Amino acid sequence: MGCLLAFLIAGGLPGQNPAANPALDIPRKAFVDAVEKARQDLQNQITRKIEAARQKGDRQTVKRLKEDQEALARHPAAKLSTPSPAHQAALEKAAKNLQGDYGKIIRQDTKEGNDDRAEWAEKDLKKLLASIRPPETDNTLPPDPELADPTKPWSSLLHAISMRHLTRSGGTPTAPGTTLAADLESDGHFQIQQIAPGLVRILHRKTGKLLTPSVVQAQPGTSVVLKAPMKTEGHQAWQLVQADRGMVRLIHQRTGRPLSVTENSPVVGDLAKPGNESLWKIAPVK
Repeated sequence: MGCLLAFLIAGGLPGQNPAANPALDIPRKAFVDAVEKARQDLQNQITRKIEAARQKGDRQTVKRLKEDQEALARHPAAKLSTPSPAHQAALEKAAKNLQGDYGKIIRQDTKEGNDDRAEWAEKDLKKLLASIRPPETDNTLPPDPELADPTKPWSSLLHAISMRHLTRSGGTPTAPGTTLAADLESDGHFQIQQIAPGLVRILHRKTGKLLTPSVVQAQPGTSVVLKAPMKTEGHQAWQLVQADRGMVRLIHQRTGRPLSVTENSPVVGDLAKPGNESLWKIAPVK
């Protein structure tokens, strides 16, 4: 059943604990079953999306969705690349039902003078509710990387259409991947460094690596990753082109292709179609 069942076994059923009211067994099991059903429903939904992406040969989407499945297997409220309002609503409903059922039992124990049982139920309720809260993200910033320019600010790259932030996700230690995320966290901090008039390189704060197409001969749809400085400087250089309403386009110097987005994955786009999907807003972060 997953992590909640393991938690249930490790903590012991209320009916097995002399300090607990056995009546808690029923709402506790109902909560665990509801959460696991919500998780499985979302896993099945993601599986269908993976199969659809496979049919298109969309490798980046398959990789991203598999990462979502792995995260969901570890935690029912894991942060995914594409949030599911239905899944969140199911978790909230399970929590609301649990609070209502536990609340009735706690009140009855209090009326009957069973304070030890009431206290045990309060602690158990707190643990169960905590088990479906999103896991905390480590936003601790390391010292700025060697390539950083202390005179320049760190910025976010906000995609104009999706209104999501470019951020690190997945990949490998030598070439961390990128994705878009609704919330701006420290994995979405970049420094725009001018290396020639109108030409910049884009440094990722946490890894100290540069925004780079994953292969040198980048074609439309080639993923964008983070890599250490390369001898071929033009492969990590981007032309900064001003657009309307404070937006910019970032054109890869070597291929002339714009930084764009396909299925939530940053890619180099089609040179012949520099549409709104290649518009970005650069904004300083604190």
